[in-house]
Amino acid sequence: MNLPVKLLIAYYVNLISLSHAGFFTEYCNLNDALEKGKKYADILYPGILYADSADGKTCLDYASAFPYSVDGSEETSTILSCGHFLTQVKDRDPDCKIYFKSSSGQTYPVVRTINQWTSNPIQSISTISTDFSVYEISSQTACCSSLLVPDQTDAKSIELMTLSCGWHIDLSNTGTIRTDQKPALWSSQFQVDSGILSTVINPDTLLKLSTTNYEEWFFGSSLAITPQTFLHDSGSMWFRENNGGYELWGLTSHTSFVPRFVIDGRRGNSISSHSCSFLYTPYKIESYPIEPSCEKLNYGNFIINLTSHKSRGAFLPPLQKVK
Repeated sequence: MNLPVKLLIAYYVNLISLSHAGFFTEYCNLNDALEKGKKYADILYPGILYADSADGKTCLDYASAFPYSVDGSEETSTILSCGHFLTQVKDRDPDCKIYFKSSSGQTYPVVRTINQWTSNPIQSISTISTDFSVYEISSQTACCSSLLVPDQTDAKSIELMTLSCGWHIDLSNTGTIRTDQKPALWSSQFQVDSGILSTVINPDTLLKLSTTNYEEWFFGSSLAITPQTFLHDSGSMWFRENNGGYELWGLTSHTSFVPRFVIDGRRGNSISSHSCSFLYTPYKIESYPIEPSCEKLNYGNFIINLTSHKSRGAFLPPLQKVK
């Protein structure tokens, strides 16, 4: 990968619990990605995990997720997703209620979980490999019986597809913001190094997401040939087709933190500003050019490589109730 091997690079977990869907540029086609997503949704059944406050009055967060067959059957109560979603919603409300919403729209309460993620606010490349959780829902839901975790590869790079259930923003026409259409399918070439799968991009854009009394900044690239992660994509599957089946390689983890000096050093005024609404809350998304010198602050998509956990039976743990 383009990052120095063994070098720990800090990534900040979102303090307000937004799970880290895609920026689409002129080199990507959002409508095409959504159309392909419909096809694969009927095969792989992607859904979302969402958390409500204990009193049911506030949606705390949601993340991409999907059912996984641990025994080759066509139904399962096992859901895989990212670990930081669970950690963060429990930090916000220890008594929160978590649910899985399937691709067909049916909702299932989560009854037990096991988390591989720590609550340390500063994470490193080495901890991305543990950013997953196993969630058990109250009853069986449809799954793809041929979606299996493969053996480890000796290749230095691998082409994978993902199904994102998060937000979608078209950077070539930033008036297009989709917060309710899902999933979208796209592919990306990942470098394989020390158990981490990554794709690294040179940023030329900053995106500011804001609402009342809150703002957050993201790196973006107007020239990237693949979409880039944005909101609520964490936990989405990365897979490839092989001999009529599907190999499950990893889950989206998170993207890199935007340093304060980059935000303060952005060039000029915003080049676009558009509004959207989500869960009855208005948001504004503004884009800014950034200084070329900031391109050295590469960022990208980082995913947990599930093959490294296969031999240890990581998806068949003795599930324990979340405390």
